[in-house]
Amino acid sequence: MHLSIADTDVISPLGVTLLLSCCIALLAVDRKYALWPILVMVFFVSQAQRITIFTMDFTQMRILVLVGLARCLISGELTSLKRHTLDYLVIGYALIMALAHLARAGQEAIVYELGQLVNLIVPYFVFRCLVQNYEDLMNAIKVLSIMSVLVAPFFVYEHFTGHNIFSVFGGVPAISEMRQGRIRSQGAFSHSIIAGTYFAVIMPLIVAQIWNNNKALAVAGSISGLLIIVVSASSTPVFTLFSAFLAAMFFYFREQMQGVRWAVFFTLLLLHIVMKAPVWHLISRVSASGGSTSWYRYMLIDVTINHFSSWWLMGSSAYFGWYAYGLFDLTNQYVLSATSGGLAALILFISIITVAFGEVGRSWRKAEDDRGKVMMSWALGCSLFAICMSFIGVALWGQMVMLWPMVLAMIATSDEALEGARSSVEQAQLPINASAKGSEI
Repeated sequence: MHLSIADTDVISPLGVTLLLSCCIALLAVDRKYALWPILVMVFFVSQAQRITIFTMDFTQMRILVLVGLARCLISGELTSLKRHTLDYLVIGYALIMALAHLARAGQEAIVYELGQLVNLIVPYFVFRCLVQNYEDLMNAIKVLSIMSVLVAPFFVYEHFTGHNIFSVFGGVPAISEMRQGRIRSQGAFSHSIIAGTYFAVIMPLIVAQIWNNNKALAVAGSISGLLIIVVSASSTPVFTLFSAFLAAMFFYFREQMQGVRWAVFFTLLLLHIVMKAPVWHLISRVSASGGSTSWYRYMLIDVTINHFSSWWLMGSSAYFGWYAYGLFDLTNQYVLSATSGGLAALILFISIITVAFGEVGRSWRKAEDDRGKVMMSWALGCSLFAICMSFIGVALWGQMVMLWPMVLAMIATSDEALEGARSSVEQAQLPINASAKGSEI
């Protein structure tokens, strides 16, 4: 039985009960535990659960993050938050995307764009408020690990039976999707690709707990995440996990990363010159599962580049006419940014990524005397690299809307937390050093 506010709404009584419980918990518990209700909704309730009121669309996750924002305002956590460059870039990107769409579509798009602003900005600042120091960061990763362990058995069950238990909440099919004879487990996630990609992105963070005195949870969370990636039976999660692994291997060359970046750039440039097809055609050759749509990903990029003059100013609503062979689903966040917000939005999106990588570099250098913090900082960079690579195959949709701001907020926090930790240590050592010098005199 499902309750419904509108024909397109999917509201289960069980889902509503869980939502109300999580909202109350989010308002009542200490900041240390505030991530629990948010991540319970991410892992266990479909994003298709929604209510429409006066044409305004509220997914259950959107309702929860608005409650989270109210908590941050009431507690003063938002107003006392130390501003970060990423804060302004995230706001700027969201506004450019909204204004470009409004300029094309007019007033009818106001309600829709308000929803998109909530999706892009509110989760980021809620995570920024709830993850403010290194202890909060480690607690967040601990929660991610526990959730992975709890949800993995449901994915495995779905893999063997073809039945999705989370369909009791509504919003996901009871019978799992199949491709070329393989069941694609999705759990409560919006799609099997989203499910596998989510766990591939958080995998480096879970593994990095090994160097932070939490080996048992790191091993359990890693095994659970790998199981989910496998049973999702999709190429994008495998490609994302491989990207995270590749980034982890470069830890041993961390002092030479500037040279590595230039080497990669010139290699791609050389390939572009000598190849008959453009260098991004290499994407079409990537496949880790039967029925992969890597050719589709390549064509999205190729056709968008070829229509640069149509979208560079403020995006374009006519992109449906550009794509032949059914290329209408913009499963690429870079393409989506360009076609929705124009060149300015694409530049801002790339600026967010650039600044975030810069913060990761500063973070591990500040923590060079603490092995655990160095590994965790590098793991954040691996997760960032993994999600940036995944954006070639997925856009900010479903649970990815919560994952992207969480990764960015963690990166902003890691830099500030390590800065504060280092300052405290230096201040604590100052009187001792001063006394030593005085005795020598």
